[in-house]
Amino acid sequence: MINNTICGSDCMRIAVCDDNKVTLDFLCDEIGREFSKTKADFFLDAFENGVDFLSQHEKAPFDFVFLDIDMPNINGFEIAERINKDNSSLIVFVTSHDELVYSSFRFQPFRFIRKNHIAAELPETVKALAERNIERTAARHFEVRTSSGNVFLDLNDVEYIEIYGHWLRITV
Repeated sequence: MINNTICGSDCMRIAVCDDNKVTLDFLCDEIGREFSKTKADFFLDAFENGVDFLSQHEKAPFDFVFLDIDMPNINGFEIAERINKDNSSLIVFVTSHDELVYSSFRFQPFRFIRKNHIAAELPETVKALAERNIERTAARHFEVRTSSGNVFLDLNDVEYIEIYGHWLRITV
């Protein structure tokens, strides 16, 4: 579901960055349609330039970034280099420059989608990203046995844990 509200802990935060407005709108529509098929919650944000994207990403990192390579001022490779410094996002390059696929490897992209093959390449990419998101969120949840039964907690909700012998005090 595309929404413009704050994401919960299991919500996928997705950015699409392309300097061509028509292409950006098309990509957002297609990416949104494919993620809707996963039945997962997601937030999709669009950026027409790398500067605006990086400004927002630094405030609240995106889980997945669909990134054009050939853009003015700051290109997709420069953006990827900055994203990789904090290791927070999976990058999917989306470009009409097929010849850049091998150059993109040094930025360790999750996938490389050719703009003239969106219909064929996007569904598999989104499915793989959704699966990766399930793995990421599963790693943040844990089960605690209590005297009144088992409780499942999200690691992001835990403020701190104190240990008293064989007992835990968990503050959320």
